[in-house]
Amino acid sequence: MSAELLDLTAVDALVRGLGSPPPPPEPPPWADGLPGWGETLRAWARSAALPLGTPMLALAALLLGVGLPAPTPETPAVRGVSTASAPWVSLDLLIEQDGRARRLGALPEVRVGDRAFFRVAAGGTTALTVWVEGPGGVAPVGALDAGPETADLAADGGLTAWRFDRPGRYTFHASPAAGVCVAPACASRVVEVR
Repeated sequence: MSAELLDLTAVDALVRGLGSPPPPPEPPPWADGLPGWGETLRAWARSAALPLGTPMLALAALLLGVGLPAPTPETPAVRGVSTASAPWVSLDLLIEQDGRARRLGALPEVRVGDRAFFRVAAGGTTALTVWVEGPGGVAPVGALDAGPETADLAADGGLTAWRFDRPGRYTFHASPAAGVCVAPACASRVVEVR
């Protein structure tokens, strides 16, 4: 036990004898007497052996870059579809079954002979086309000018409806361009008909 204590005291003495480097200097305190950014910039220009005009030219270029207008979102994100025309599109379906119209999700199943009615809205006033991909292929349903308020798809004074004539999967789309569906400028709803 005493041999262990003797070894530890020898190690302590050895460590004290080695010495250590002095601690790093403290950073200067923030004070009102420190040079401003202009004096710091001039001192940097002098130390870098640059003419005073070079840093000023760099500062002017920076200020000019900050003043330039930001790029506009009018560049199409996808060829043929301008996402600036409709930042978002919403499509809701009402299904008429047994003489009653209900939202698509409120029915246990959709059957052949049922009809679908369409409600559409868009982030900005824009022309939208409603179209369907189904067992019979791709077909247009209708078109309307939609805005932020929900609007029913209608033609000739009456609501436009799609009657399901055969079982299968029907995908309805509302978008600015028929046949092109790119979110968020397109909304889709899938209906399984039995």
